[in-house]
Amino acid sequence: MDFRINDFLTEKRFYSTDDDEDICELNIFNLPDNPSSYPSDLWLWVKFLLFDLYSGWAHNQSGISNEIILGQANGSTVQASQSSNTSNAPALRRSHSTLSQAERAQRKRMTDQAYRGRVKLHKEQMKSNLESLTGENESLKKENQSLKAANASMNQTLTDQVKEIDQLRSDLLQLKNDHEKQNILLETLSGLLSDPLKLENEKLKEENAILRKDANLNSRIPLLLEENAKLKIENKVLKVQNDALCGKIIADNDKKREQEP
Repeated sequence: MDFRINDFLTEKRFYSTDDDEDICELNIFNLPDNPSSYPSDLWLWVKFLLFDLYSGWAHNQSGISNEIILGQANGSTVQASQSSNTSNAPALRRSHSTLSQAERAQRKRMTDQAYRGRVKLHKEQMKSNLESLTGENESLKKENQSLKAANASMNQTLTDQVKEIDQLRSDLLQLKNDHEKQNILLETLSGLLSDPLKLENEKLKEENAILRKDANLNSRIPLLLEENAKLKIENKVLKVQNDALCGKIIADNDKKREQEP
């Protein structure tokens, strides 16, 4: 018996032919004409299943041929044992006897029926597996899309947070620089205000010492006391002015900080 498969990895039909029978076409799988419509892992599984089905079918047909040959061999052996005294020519004719056409047709019908049953069962199992795998594949695709969206959102959030942290660092550095500048300015102004007072006090002390040496203390005590009182009053006035200027500088700096964004 001659068997052939018409590219079973990409087609959906195969044929069984015999010398004395018409070609029998079996539509075993409703597979698409284009295998790329399946996912790669599913199509690989389908190819292995098709190969397994074809191997089983070929093995079944090969078994039938072996059975016929074995029957012929057994028949020739029995005939040879029963006619050991006869000539070789009749024994050879009996050893070449074959099954009748009706017996061959009946055996073939039974084989085809059993094969179609197995094919139908395999087809149903494959459809069930394909539906299950397709559903699982769709679920995994949805989950993958959801994870991608969550990952994109998380990346955007992290990017925004990094930008915000950089901005805060820049603002903090600017505030530190402004604070240092204000401290330097305050120290400079304080020095400018206090230095004249110190110089003036030193000058008054020197003049007072000179007056003490040159003058008659008994006669000039009231004058010295009066002058000393004046110097004290002037010193207090200068201190008040110094405190007022320092307070004004501090108030101006505080007001400037409040106005900054």
